[in-house]
Order: sequence, then C-alpha cells, then structure tokens
Amino acid sequence: QAEDGIRDQPRSRGLGDVYKRQLYNVYRIDREEVWASLGGYDDYRTLVAEYDGRVVALLEYYPHWEEKNNLYIEFILTHRDYRGLGIGTMLIKHCLKLAIDKKFDMLSLHTWATNRAVRLYRRTGFCWMPGTYVYMKNFAPRLFKYVKMKKIFRVPENLIDCLAGPPREEFIKGHRAWRYLWRIDDSCVEALFDSNTGLLLGLRWSDEYILLEPPGDVEYLAGSNTSVNIRTSMPISAYIDEKIYNLKPQENRLCLEAKKDNRFLIGQFEFGYRLKVLDTINIEVEPDYLISPCVFRIMLSNNSDSTVSGNLVVVPSCGLEIYVKEKNIELSPKGFREVDAYALGEGKCKIYFGGVEKNIVVFKKDYIDRDKCRITSRHWILDTKEEMIKCNEINDLVIWWMSILNNERLKFHNPMGDGFISKTKSATIKLTPTFTGNE
Repeated sequence: QAEDGIRDQPRSRGLGDVYKRQLYNVYRIDREEVWASLGGYDDYRTLVAEYDGRVVALLEYYPHWEEKNNLYIEFILTHRDYRGLGIGTMLIKHCLKLAIDKKFDMLSLHTWATNRAVRLYRRTGFCWMPGTYVYMKNFAPRLFKYVKMKKIFRVPENLIDCLAGPPREEFIKGHRAWRYLWRIDDSCVEALFDSNTGLLLGLRWSDEYILLEPPGDVEYLAGSNTSVNIRTSMPISAYIDEKIYNLKPQENRLCLEAKKDNRFLIGQFEFGYRLKVLDTINIEVEPDYLISPCVFRIMLSNNSDSTVSGNLVVVPSCGLEIYVKEKNIELSPKGFREVDAYALGEGKCKIYFGGVEKNIVVFKKDYIDRDKCRITSRHWILDTKEEMIKCNEINDLVIWWMSILNNERLKFHNPMGDGFISKTKSATIKLTPTFTGNE
C-alpha cells in the first residue's frame, strides 16, 4: 500500500520535460485482512490447497448473481512455484463435487483469452460461451441429478477424470450445443447440452439413447406450430406441456405450440431448448425512460400475415395525463406504425392494442416506481433480485453489489414499505434506498 501512490519527478538531464515514475512509502500487506476478504461466506467457504503445510492455492466460489442453479467460481489462483502439479485440477474437482452436493446444475467462471489456464478449464469440461469476454460454463454437474448417471459415474470426480477430451461445439438445426464424451471402464457416455438453457439435447449410454431434434433456430409467431423429433432406443414416457406422450423406439415426431422456453421430461431426464418467439402485436415506446413533460412515440408492429385493426387505448393512473394523436389504427401484414403522444404529470400507464398490453412509467422530479424486487427513479434502477444498480443516463453503467452479515449472504427479496427485508439465522435486516435527484 502506497501512502500517496505514484509520483512523477523530473530528471535533472535530458531533452525537454522528461519524467520518470517513482513508487515510494510501500508498507507490508496485512495478511489477516487479506484472508478475511478471501475467506468466502456462509455455506461457500473458500477452498485452499496445502503443500507441505503451506497454502499454495485457493478457489473462491458462490451462487451466480443472475443465473439460476449456477455455481460461479470467482477466481482460482495457484502460487507460481507450484503450478503444473495438478493442484488447479484438484480444486476444480472439489468445487464440482460441492456444486453437485448443493444441487447446482452447472459451474461457471470468467477468464481472459490469453490465460494459459484456459486449457485447464477446457480439459475439466468448461465451454467458452461465444460472444462473451471469455465466460465459460461446465454443464456436466446436471448429470448427477439422474439415478442412471450416478450409477455409471459413481463419484463426481469421474466427470473430469473420465472426460475423453474438451467439449466440442456443434449446431443442431441452428441451436448451439456442446458435446461431452466420457469413457468409464468399458463403456461410454455421450451428452449433448443446449448452450442457451444447459438442458440436454441428446444422451447416449451403453446401448441406450435419447436424441432430441428441436425446431430450427428461426423466429416463430406465438401460438404457431413447431415440429420436434425425438429418437429413442426404448419405449419411454415423456411429459411435455402438461401432457404425457408414450414414445416408441426410433422416431417420434411431435407438433407443439411455439414458446420461448421449452422443457421436456423424458423418462427421468430433462431435455429442452429456447426459441425466438414473437407476439402477434408488439408495442414499444421511445425513448425508454419518459421524463415529464415529454413527447414520445408509441411504436406498433404486426408480426402476423393478417391485417390487424382496432382502437389504441391508453389508461393513465391518477396524476398522469397522456394525449395520443391517433386512436383508430390499422396495421397491414408485417406492418409498422408510429403514433405520437404527449405525457404530462407522473405515474404509470397501460397501453392496449390488438389484445396486447404494454406498461410504461412516466417520471417527474423525484417520482419513484416500486415493485416486488425493483425500485426505479428517473436516474436509477435498484434491483434486489439481480443485486445490481443501473444508471439510466449512462449506457452500460452497472454496479453489482453483495451484502454479507457474519459470513452469511443477505437476499433482499421481500418488499416492506419503502424498502426490502432480508432474514438470516441471526437477524432481520431492512434495506431502505434513498434517491435524491441523481444521487
């Protein structure tokens, strides 16, 4: 720790104003403070590896702040003098076992592209999610939810020890998937995981198999029909959209209604995928945040192949007035229309057209909008579920936060008055945010 940081001092010789940088007043690291900050919390205590009685590596982990059933590795670090001894692999194996014991479906971590540890992560089953700053996921822990797989793998560590190679990226009807292959004793297990949902798209073991071929990865209209093909080596029951299907060996083609998230229970295994589904009518408002008094646009789009006509209905709350230029609207197939509107006052408003509802909020001065897990002002959004604070006036400015009391993580999910409540083993805590202008 430096008292004043880095100081620039001019040289006595040289051409022009040439500077050198000097670091001074450096004190030793407070080791107790470091360990206190790295110790983890509650049921997610930091893992350490010892070598000859000395701590040479550690791994910090906790539940992902946004994704469900995802155990996130904050960081993994091995002392440079002890690398190459398999210590990192050992820590990841133990973390994977903890993920399974705690009923998580996957492990995840962030790294950087030039980090040589990327090879370690891939060997232990992590997949680099395309389009991300090296965000990696390991989908294998999900398999230990199933009795048949637990009998084959026996112990969680075999998900790494028996992995035949890094997971391989594939595309099934345009859906990105990751293929894992394990060799256990004299048999093989092959699993194909959907990249978006982490659910299975295929599973082979011994002489048995279940393979799901989803609809193509294109846009679908809500309520339209899609075709799903399920191939299996055995007669088996499937529970899909609250219906039971008796699947026969070989091919089973099903006609299902298009929806965004699709989850099938086939035997004891969870299969699924995600589709791009559009509503028949889409209503958007521009700009996203309305500060009264203001002019804004209501944008209506028809995604269907039929003409849609009707009244544009606007229902503001008390204290808010909305004036709309047009009310009788006709949208041609695949048509689009912009309607000018004016807002005065503050409050919430519902917009109706073509059987679709859109909720908007108009802010003025210090008006605050509250719901179950979110508080929104004209400047800020505070979300207790995602544990983040976002600035409405600066793009991509997001502050992630975490609260810990006596090594127990706090979750503020219960609204109460002007704040939120979190109950722990030792206390009840109320979180009351204060918004004053842009502060």
